[in-house]
Amino acid sequence: DGDGIPTDLAEVHNVYALLEAKASFEGLLAALPDARPFLLTRAGYAGIQRYAAVWTGDAPSRFDVLRTTLPMLLNLGLSGVAFAGSDIGGYGGNASPELFARWMQLGSVSPFARAHVRDGVPDQEPWAFGTEVTDISRSVLSLRYELLPYWYSLFDEAARTGAPPLRPVFWEFPLQEAFAGVDDEAMIGPWILVAPVLDEGATVRVVRLPPGRWFELRSGAVIEGPATFETPVTLAALPLYVREGAILPRGPVLQRTDEAPLSPLTLDIYPGPSETRTTLYEDDGLSQAHAAGAFSRVEYRTVRLPDGARLTAGTPEGTFDPPARTLEVRVRRVDHPVQQVDLDGKTLAGYPTRAALDAGIGWWQDEDDLSLVVAFPDHAPFALTMRYDPALTAPAPDVAMPFEVRVPAGTPHEAAITIATSANGWTHVPLAWTGPETAAATVVVPRGQWVFYKYARGSWDSVEKWPDCVEAVNRYAFGAAHPVKQDTVWAWADLCR
Repeated sequence: DGDGIPTDLAEVHNVYALLEAKASFEGLLAALPDARPFLLTRAGYAGIQRYAAVWTGDAPSRFDVLRTTLPMLLNLGLSGVAFAGSDIGGYGGNASPELFARWMQLGSVSPFARAHVRDGVPDQEPWAFGTEVTDISRSVLSLRYELLPYWYSLFDEAARTGAPPLRPVFWEFPLQEAFAGVDDEAMIGPWILVAPVLDEGATVRVVRLPPGRWFELRSGAVIEGPATFETPVTLAALPLYVREGAILPRGPVLQRTDEAPLSPLTLDIYPGPSETRTTLYEDDGLSQAHAAGAFSRVEYRTVRLPDGARLTAGTPEGTFDPPARTLEVRVRRVDHPVQQVDLDGKTLAGYPTRAALDAGIGWWQDEDDLSLVVAFPDHAPFALTMRYDPALTAPAPDVAMPFEVRVPAGTPHEAAITIATSANGWTHVPLAWTGPETAAATVVVPRGQWVFYKYARGSWDSVEKWPDCVEAVNRYAFGAAHPVKQDTVWAWADLCR
């Protein structure tokens, strides 16, 4: 009947899917009126975002399909469908370890993230592809969980304005014609540019950055845009760059549902010459109470000063009262000594170590990370002023990176465990024993670059081996102060004979 205007199946086919989702949504809401229905569909029509998340269909497990996934998600976002994702690894099955790792990286920065595969094909969980892919999956999903407060706030913006959380670069830089056709990079909200590796066998990734100052997310290395450059990549590489002026709310990686939400809450700030703002949205995460005003929106503003930086929080909007918790503010970059930190007109104490800061209210300068961490009871409004020289010493100074390794039981202690890296010409550097089977050291490596390494016991004659004395390939790590790189050695070459 076509709503009174007779039509044919071709015209109303996808309208049927929209109405089916609408009926399912309304039925679930009628059955559980204080819960939030969740529906997932691969079919729909304009307006489907009111009722369901969307995935891009039963994708074959191929690299050319992975390459088309990001443009599909960007176009869906531009069409009003904010909550969209793909079958991580491909639905067709038989993904290679490399393809699954690359798809997991893209999935971790997609609005909807779900690994999925058809039946009757080899297993496609992360652990089915070995230790390396398992570790890669754990790393990118951990970052996704940390950024959930940012994602959640972006979804609030999408619900109010239609702005997609995952958006083309030209959305944020409409006057940069060079980005009009770029479909292999994207912005996560206004602050994070992601350049996922989408080509099979890639050893480098061409990255294009718009004008402005950009910070590599993990290390704080600085790149001045506009810039087009090749960055070396490993299988674990997911290039992410933070735009100057960013305020990124972050939470804990893992959190029980019966614990206070977002505790602790972290704000990573990258103050720029002009004031910028970000809104943090929170509610109970479960009920429909937000529709009646039981939510919290707090606007944060930051700006770089001639002698430091300032962060302010406005008066919260809404009736939801977040729980008592610690707010940690991390400021990047802080290359020079911090002189003073004031909160609401009162000077805070500085602490010599992070452990000391964890036991009190005040600040600590992370000289390896080139950042400042300020901790205090969360409240709003507030005004935080930090005094330091904001000039950079260098765009990407070397970083002292911490390594910890567990060695096989019975490893002799007469010789030190050593680490040899590509950063120092593969010279063996001793680690300090920290236990019967553990050793640790910090190694100076290039900030924001990949470094390759192996463990030994002083020489290549005693280099590490994999289980069953199989030859071990070079390990790799990304040059950053955090987290500690933790490894396990399975065997030694001289003890395998």
